[in-house]
This record gives sequence, structure tokens and C-alpha cells, in this order.
Amino acid sequence: MRADFSRITFDPRKHYSAVLQQQGRVQVDADWNEQQRIHEHRAACIAEDVIGRSGAPMARAGLALRFTQDGRDLGLGPGRFYVDGLLCENDSGEDYVFSSTGDASVTLALARPDAAPFRPGQRVALTVDGVDGFQELAILGVTALDTGVSLALSDKVRPPSPPPGGSFTGSLRPIEHRPEDRQVPGHGDDGAAIQRSSRRNTVVLLTNAPAPGS
Repeated sequence: MRADFSRITFDPRKHYSAVLQQQGRVQVDADWNEQQRIHEHRAACIAEDVIGRSGAPMARAGLALRFTQDGRDLGLGPGRFYVDGLLCENDSGEDYVFSSTGDASVTLALARPDAAPFRPGQRVALTVDGVDGFQELAILGVTALDTGVSLALSDKVRPPSPPPGGSFTGSLRPIEHRPEDRQVPGHGDDGAAIQRSSRRNTVVLLTNAPAPGS
């Protein structure tokens, strides 16, 4: 990256842990940049020591090689992967063509139904052909079919206007929300700690009840 830096001072061989400001001294870009490089170097070392030379999270392993929906090409799945302590991310998800009759379910024709990345509780974005906007719905159930997979959804799929006599088609993409969790100070009436998980318009309260006799 080309930029106007006064100088690059970070050297991992010096094993510095922080850059301290001094009273009455002018702060320059090199001080700030070296502190950021110290943070980055430490984070990469921790990731490599804990994860190893390479690894991925079990729940969202990224860059998995898989077939596209039509089975004619290969693609890389979305998610995260670590190499030498460096984070690699692929945010792009694959769009799946679905058909629906307007009820709370859709059918997807997949070349490899066993590799379908769908699970109950996951949220998906649906765009119906000929309809502006999209719907964000939750998957309630997944049923494998001989030629694809059927998804039971939390609400009816909005049909085009006027509604067709039979089924209609659209595109579907799995999405992921990353809730912001925080511990609420204090305890409930039963002595349990309360954790609030905020996910868009939904608030879920989880309690960690103490074991009997503790």
C-alpha cells in the first residue's frame, strides 16, 4: 500500500510491547503506526500459537471447496480461515434458486443435497422474481429430497402480484447475524446471572442458574 508515512519503525526483533507518549513531545504518525503493528503482530502470534499454522472455526469454516448449485463448477464457501495467524474471510454467499407456492416453505433443486448449507434456526434472505425488496425469514426445518431440499420457514413467502396460479421462483441466500452480547450487572431473584443477547429486533435472555448447594 502506498501512503505518506514519515517512517516505519516497527521491528519484531525488539520485542516492544507498547509505545508510550511523552509530555511535551509532538506525536507523529510513526508512533501510532508502530503501536498498531505491535497489536497486529501480537494478535497474529496468539492466533498461530492457539490455532496452529492453519485452521478454521467448526461452526463457520470458510473457503471450503464445493460444487455450485447447478453442479457444473466449483466455488469457495463463505466463512473464516486462518493461515500463519492471519485471518482470511470470504463474505460472499451463493444464491440458490427456489420455487414456492406461497406457503411457508420453499424447495431448492440441488445437485448435491447432502452438501446443502442449511440448518434450523438459520436465517435466509429471499428475493422473488418480479418483486422489489426481499424477505428475511428463519428456517424452522430442513427436509432432504431426492432432487434437492425443502425448507420450512417462519412465515409465508410473499408471491408476485398478481399471484400466479401455480408455483413461482426466486433466489435465496443464507445470511448470518452476529449478535452483540454483554453481561448485565447483578443477578436475578434466583441468584442467576443474566446475559442479554441483542439480535436486530429480538432480545433473548439466557440465565446461568447456580448448581444446587453452590
